[in-house]
Amino acid sequence: MFQICTLNETKSAMKKRQEIGRGLRLCVNQSGERVMDKRVNVLTVIPNESYEAFAKSLQQEIEDETGAQFEGRIKNARSKALVKRNEKLSAEEAELFREIWDKINYKTRFSVELDTPELIDLCTKALADTHQYPITQAPKIRADKARIVMNRYGVEGMHVGTGESNAVYLSSSVPDVYAYIQNRVHLSRSTIFSILDRSGRLNELLINPQAFLDLAISAIKSCLQALMVKGIEYHNLPGQRYEMSLCEEAMETYLSSVYPPGNSETVTPLAKTLMQAQAINSEREPVGEPFACVVTQSGTENEFASLCALDGNNVRFFFKLPAKFKIPTPLGTYNPDWAVVLEGDTRVYFVAETKSSTVEAERRLAENLQIKCGIAHFKLSPDVVFQPVTTPGQLKAPA
Repeated sequence: MFQICTLNETKSAMKKRQEIGRGLRLCVNQSGERVMDKRVNVLTVIPNESYEAFAKSLQQEIEDETGAQFEGRIKNARSKALVKRNEKLSAEEAELFREIWDKINYKTRFSVELDTPELIDLCTKALADTHQYPITQAPKIRADKARIVMNRYGVEGMHVGTGESNAVYLSSSVPDVYAYIQNRVHLSRSTIFSILDRSGRLNELLINPQAFLDLAISAIKSCLQALMVKGIEYHNLPGQRYEMSLCEEAMETYLSSVYPPGNSETVTPLAKTLMQAQAINSEREPVGEPFACVVTQSGTENEFASLCALDGNNVRFFFKLPAKFKIPTPLGTYNPDWAVVLEGDTRVYFVAETKSSTVEAERRLAENLQIKCGIAHFKLSPDVVFQPVTTPGQLKAPA
């Protein structure tokens, strides 16, 4: 937990920036390395009134200047909700839930076919792309000078200048190249040699050994994952399925993480979904009435849930798949987003992955690889269609 609890009234905007900056740098691992994972490095500010306004304006400033979006609101740590199975599910909705759950709850393992010559060729072409994998530069030493000014308003920093020069080694050593790469990608020495030799970039190893090896590993990993996904096959694990209780486990979360945000009069209430939320106070006592909800992580997911609720003709039932529902992939485990039952001329069962774009080129490589794994996994259930979508209207039954 990383927290700032403001007990004093800080006047200086610079001091507030420094405090928040230090708070974001608190998160380190056992080796003292800073953790940048946004799911882990979450700074909770327990503010007085002026500090709360400053924190919100700072987020807005970062969004305006960098284009980075803070998804939704600042989470209020005091506003919590207990999320559990919806007590008002109709008999029909309960039956629809059982139907789709029985079709998707199987567990699997995967196997891959890897063509070594194809991998070598793919890695060689990747390393030849100096836009994606830039030429390794010699290490440089950069020095920034600043002046500290103290006055009655607080402490302020003033940038004076920057100097930069090439690092000069009195002696340098090249690490065990094969061992370093093998520990991270598990390829044979001959395969690693072929990739590095055919890349034509071995001279960069002497310029900056660490930087070049890390760059080579990054390229090899990307190519290896893409090739593994290309030849992936999933197999059922006999007798192993996710229990229905996985979807019914009660959980405590931020009220701002559920959709719709409380009993809002400006948002269409949800229906035809599995879970409900109950606001609770600091003593974990219920506040107000429970309401149907889904736990979401982005504005795209909020919109998807809202459109499912509005589509009274086609969407019969939908719910967010629990976080523990995971598919094994070469990139690690993968948790799909939604289960949806559509009824048109026939009843169709979907597993949907909500993305901000349905165009493959506009998504990250890892997202596209996970989607391909999802398609391969759900092929084992002929009644289920897996699709990446932005809205429920894009869910299409197979011809």
